This record gives sequence, structure tokens and C-alpha cells, in this order.
Amino acid sequence: MKKSIGLLALAASLSLSVFAVSPASAQSINVLGHRVHQSVSTGESAGTTGGDVTEAWRSDNGDINWITADVTPIHDRLFREMTLDAGNIDLAFFLNRFVSPDVFELLEPLDGYQAENPIEGFDGLSQGMRDAMTYDGKLYGIPFRHATNALIYNSKILADQGIESIPETFAELVDLAIAIHEKNPEVYGFANHSGTSPTFILNLALAHGVQFLEPDYTLNAETPEFIETLETLKRLYDNGGLVRDYISGNLDTIIADMQAGRAALSLNPFGRVAVLNDAALSRFPGDIKAVAVPADPNGVTPAQTEVWYLVIPKNSTNKELAWSLIRALSSPEATVREALNGNGPVRSGAYQDPRIVAANPAAEEEAQSVASARVAFPGFDQAARAQEILSEEADAMLLGRQTAAEAAANMQARISPLLPAK
Repeated sequence: MKKSIGLLALAASLSLSVFAVSPASAQSINVLGHRVHQSVSTGESAGTTGGDVTEAWRSDNGDINWITADVTPIHDRLFREMTLDAGNIDLAFFLNRFVSPDVFELLEPLDGYQAENPIEGFDGLSQGMRDAMTYDGKLYGIPFRHATNALIYNSKILADQGIESIPETFAELVDLAIAIHEKNPEVYGFANHSGTSPTFILNLALAHGVQFLEPDYTLNAETPEFIETLETLKRLYDNGGLVRDYISGNLDTIIADMQAGRAALSLNPFGRVAVLNDAALSRFPGDIKAVAVPADPNGVTPAQTEVWYLVIPKNSTNKELAWSLIRALSSPEATVREALNGNGPVRSGAYQDPRIVAANPAAEEEAQSVASARVAFPGFDQAARAQEILSEEADAMLLGRQTAAEAAANMQARISPLLPAK
């Protein structure tokens, strides 16, 4: 295999001094990740209560050399290191959007390690999150941190309209989003957008019982369920169930629309509630709440997620040590303590712990979401272009230039050639 990744050209331009590190010795291990990963693992941020989760491991095994950077530089460094005969990275945190079949060839399969020295309570780790890092029947990453979508809603706006409860099904939620605007034309249903990515459409597809692109790269654009997804999107857009700036908006507009009360609903991660309730910025501090997204036609919570994984480069020189640290960071108790340090726990069982329940008013709803969470768009080299095409064709449909069926056919025809061979 050619050891070349598209991001290497960008990575070569980065200053090596940012990542300067000595090769790991028998008494240390080099771990690459974001500053947040270090913080939630060591409990060093103010106000956290989980303590240093790595303390016992370090006492038994040696030092952890943390190498931290922002999201893209992390992966640039990792990809560059993994093409060397022997890299300096023993363990890395890896975000699902950067995955591709080529990357799997540079990562160590973990099934053998799990069979020989298993993670405690392995089956309690979200199955959908594990599936997203399973390729050709082999597991390459252990989920560590997630951002899973909730239904975020303005309880005051709903109460003012006489709405006392959240619908039990997503189909009823669509009707509610439109009814909100009919009752008050100054308030829209959903505050979401396609301006930078098609995340709303992808979650809408899950809510219709279909994954637009499956982990094995099966494309479902022309399925009846996805065509119905596009028809629902059009119905929302035409009838005030979706903000008018959906096509041009971005994350900042979502936050502004929810804080100002221009929209009553949004599909966004549970963790965004704190920002939306910020008393200094929001007209509705304390009124923005989160619950699990109402069920799809099969009765399943359609929870779209983004996940950070723990991975071992294939050229790591400390694989056994790296696996032992993965085990230490992934146990049920470690997951709870990391959550108390600000992490998004990837075990639904963690949300039943009294310490989590006391700290998270939406613990039960988030547990339900984590249990069924799925990465709605697997990574590959042309993923960004494929998502652009999805947005382009859906936007053209919303503007009346084509039907839902025509948009779906165009997506299938344009995206299929970009996909990795199975």
C-alpha cells in the first residue's frame, strides 16, 4: 500500500516545534489528542469532580506524555506519523469524520487485544459508536467522547402556545414544528441549517428509518425512506417548520435564533443547552431544555452523533501499553469520572450513576440517545465533496428547481462514484 494521505501536504507545512516530543521510553507513553481529552482524563480543570482518572495507571505503568493541538492539526500529525516506519505516537484520540479505508490500513485492529485482555463492561459501550469504527469486520477504535443530538426546545414558547408535552413520534414533531409557526408567524419551528453541512438532513433521514450512507458505504439516496425525508424537508421549509435562512445559515445563526426565540426547536447536541441558556445572551435563560429525539417509524430514537475514539497506530512501538491505557480510560468507573470532568460518556449505563444524575438533568434522555446513537455519515477521502453534493441537490429541491425524487436520483448518481470500493 502507498503510505500517502491527502492531508499530508497540509501537515508538512505545520511547525514541528508545536509537537516536539521525545520518543517514548519503557516508562512513558506518547498520547496525541485535544487539550479537552487531557483535561477530562486528568481532572485538572477548575470545577471538575472526577479527579485524575489516569493516576492509578501511571503509578503502575509510568508517565503519559500528552501532545495536544486543535482538531485538524491532531489528525495532520497523526497521519504523518502513521506513514513512518516507526512513529512517535503510541495512542491517539481520533474523530470519526477523519476516517477512511486508507486510514484503517494504518491503524492497529483491536479485536485481538480485547479478546486477550478485555475492557471491563465492553458491551456497555455504545454499539452504534463501535460500528462506526468497525471496517471489514475488524474494530479499530474505542469510543471515548461523543456529541449526540437531542431535541432542544424552548419550553416557554411551547407553554405560551398551550403545548404541554413533546410528541412521542418524529412524524408528530414535524406537524408540531409547522403548527408553531401557524400560531405565531414570528416564530419558526426548527432552527437548523445546511449552510456548512447537511447534518439536519442526515438526522431527518434517521428519523425516517434510513441511514443515508451506511458504515459499509451503501448509499440509500434513492430509497423510499430517503425520498420521503426530502419531501418532509420541503414541507417544513415551505410552511414555517424550518427557519427561512436554512440554506444560508450556520451554527451562529442557530444559536442566535434559539436565544432570541425566533425558533422553538432544534436538533443539536445535548451539550449545547448550556450556551443557549446563557443568561448574558439569551432571552430565555433556563427555558431551553433537551430531550431525546422522538422515535422513528420503528420506535427507535434517531440519535445522530459525532465521536472521538481511542486508536493505536499500526506503527506504534508501545501497543500493549497503549491498550492498557485504553482499558483504564474506558472502564465503567472511568467513564463516570471522566463525565464528571466534562466528558460526554459513551456508555448509556453511566447516566444511571447517581453522580451523573445529580449533575445532568437530562441524564435519562441522553442515556436513551447514546444507546441508539449512530454516526450518520462515515468518513472517506471524498466525504466533504459528497456532503456538498447532498446539500446542493437538497437546496435545489427546496428552491423548486427539482422534485424530491429527482434530487435523490442526482445524489445517487453524483455521490456513488466518490465512494470507496466495498
